[in-house]
Amino acid sequence: MMTRLFLAATLICAALPAATALAQGALDDRSRRAAVQANGRQVVEAAQVFFLSLTPSQREAVLNPYSFSSATHWSNLPEKDMAHARAGLSTGTLTPAQWQAFNGLLAAATGSGKNEGFDEIQQIMNADDFIRQSARRSAGYGRDQYRIAFLGVPSVAGRWQLQFGGHHLALNHTYAEGVLTGATPSFRGAEPTSFEFAGFLNQPMMRKLRAMSALISSLDRSQASSARFTRSPGHLVAGPGRDWHYPVKPYGIQATDLTVEQRQMLRSIIESYVRDTDDANAARLTAIYDGELDQTFVSFFGDATLDRDGDYFRIDGPSVWIELMMDGPWSFLKPHPHSVWRDKNTDYGGVRG
Repeated sequence: MMTRLFLAATLICAALPAATALAQGALDDRSRRAAVQANGRQVVEAAQVFFLSLTPSQREAVLNPYSFSSATHWSNLPEKDMAHARAGLSTGTLTPAQWQAFNGLLAAATGSGKNEGFDEIQQIMNADDFIRQSARRSAGYGRDQYRIAFLGVPSVAGRWQLQFGGHHLALNHTYAEGVLTGATPSFRGAEPTSFEFAGFLNQPMMRKLRAMSALISSLDRSQASSARFTRSPGHLVAGPGRDWHYPVKPYGIQATDLTVEQRQMLRSIIESYVRDTDDANAARLTAIYDGELDQTFVSFFGDATLDRDGDYFRIDGPSVWIELMMDGPWSFLKPHPHSVWRDKNTDYGGVRG
């Protein structure tokens, strides 16, 4: 009898860690869901505050019917170079109070980290102001040249999309039934890469660039040979207007062939993009991408410093897709980064037409 009791107790004790882990995992999932739902409500409330700050004509401009064609109409180009204008309200019409209300919406919808999310967007617009102030090509640049659109009515019921874009920036957040269902496509760029403006050093893309450069530099000769393209892709493969334009077979080095330290570098790069969205959804997406890390590939072209025209970096996973390419000089004398983050399953909230 004592032996049976001892064995039973031993089995129970052995099962406790697994049961505890399962319970903790369920608790974490519930906590994440609650945080995501709370953020969805916060974004809707901030959108309503911004909408109420607008004049009737501004409200008419910002509020547009949801359609897939509108959802997919975004670009990295300045508005002046668009063949077909972006939907929405021009930021050039906003008063200081309306800007404050809109920044409240952006802060709710994006990440809170330095050089990420809200801060990164502000620095990208600073770069456009800097171009207008300093560059040889300045007409049509500046933070007053961006567009804000609500595709559908912001609500905790139904589908709507928050769209904000202009030069070097595309934010496309799709919400359904009060939660974020798609944080992508997301485009970020900056020219120049580093500049003094508004009393501080602006480097909106520098964390991403340095993290990519560090991973490339860490590869040994065999790893680099597996990861390196023999020629430049020449453009962002899944850039604007190239929805679901992914290679059939991933190229590069698989994460399972990276060291523990290199895998952490890869995680850090992915997180630097995911954290551009709000903190609650960033945690949710990070967990998904981390669970798929073994099936994720890394590739690059050019120099590890990622500072020459045509230098390129890619992450290709079951869900996550990240590209960065150094674009040639335009307003200044040095190349600058263009980058896109996509999710193969949840771009536009998973809607495909």
